[in-house]
This record gives sequence, structure tokens and C-alpha cells, in this order.
Amino acid sequence: MAKRGENIHKRKDGRWEGRYIKGRTTDGKPIWGYLYGYAYGKVKDELMKRKVLSGFYQLSGKSMRFSALAELWLSSFAQSIKESTYAHYQYTLHKYLLPVLGSLPVSSMTDSLLERLFLQILSPSDRSHKPLGASSAQECLGMLRRICKYAAHLHLMPPIEICVKLPHTQKPEPQPLTRTEQDSLREFLLSEPTTRKIGMLLQMELGLRIGEVCGLQ
Repeated sequence: MAKRGENIHKRKDGRWEGRYIKGRTTDGKPIWGYLYGYAYGKVKDELMKRKVLSGFYQLSGKSMRFSALAELWLSSFAQSIKESTYAHYQYTLHKYLLPVLGSLPVSSMTDSLLERLFLQILSPSDRSHKPLGASSAQECLGMLRRICKYAAHLHLMPPIEICVKLPHTQKPEPQPLTRTEQDSLREFLLSEPTTRKIGMLLQMELGLRIGEVCGLQ
């Protein structure tokens, strides 16, 4: 099972194989280094260390693509977040950002260019995914801004500000239960009382929030 974007895959002998660029030839072709282990997590950790030692973090903004910058940003804090969070970030990155921005040279990134390309992420013309809703759009924009801020921190590009009008989802006004609905719910809650049902009854009768009910002694 390959781990997309990490250059880590499972070998037939049961070991995980990690691959990284440890140098380049005179004509710019990558020289690959390899490491192996039976635990995916250990290979992943060691792979990050090897990337650092091989100068992975010293790439020039003139030759770096957005895809390399994004993976660099993601790996910079991979050890401080949960594996599920890391997987979610990686999915968002590969699903939405990289198909549009992946081949973009970091040196060419400007606020106007990124704003224009981000509109393609919001609503792709090739229908690679559905138009993003408010939540997904906000997440993608936040990720793009953090990647650019990270690049500026590494002096790979000047600081930029990306301003895009995101889709807005208007939340419907909550509708209170009718008197008939309240009577039916009360009858159900009192028929076979449980701790949860009593809590729901207190919410309805006293207007308490869930946290307030849970905090009662």
C-alpha cells in the first residue's frame, strides 16, 4: 500500500521502503537514497531526518515547485499533530490544491496569480471535484495562506496576502417545536426515563444548553 506524496511504500517482503533525494547530478537529475523498516512510523520519521540531512530544507525558491513547498510545509509539523490530522491535511492538499498549483514555480507566485488560480480550486472547469462549499473553501484558503507564510519565513518568496471572496452558506433560522411536538416529545421522554432522556427534558423545559445540563450536580 503506497503512501501518496511521502515516497513510502510497502515491499513484497513486508518491509516499508522510504525513498528520498540525497543529492543531484551535474545535470540536475536526482540521486535517490533508500531506507527500510518493518514499522511505517519509524520509516517515516527516519525519512524526514534524512531529508533534512540531505539538504531537503535548503532548496531554492527559484527551482522549487509549489508541490515540493507544500510537502515541505506539511512535514515541518508532522510530528506535532495526530496521524489522522496529518492524513486529512494530506488529502486536502492532494485533492484540491496540488492539481491546480502543484507545478507552479515558487518564484512566480504572486497574490494576483494565486487568487486567480484559487478560483479554479473553488469551482474547477474540468469538474475534477464539486464546487467547494463554505467550510472546504475556508480550509483550502487557510492552508494556502499558511504554505505561503511558511515560504516567506524560509525566504523563498516575499510575504503576500491572498484575498478571495469565499462562498457563503446562510444558516437557516432555528424553528422551535410546536406545542403538539413538545407534548409528544415529553410523553416519549417520560415513558421510560433514562439519564439522557431526563437531560433532554431539562433542555426543553428550562431552555438549558447541553453543556449546562451536563454540568448539573
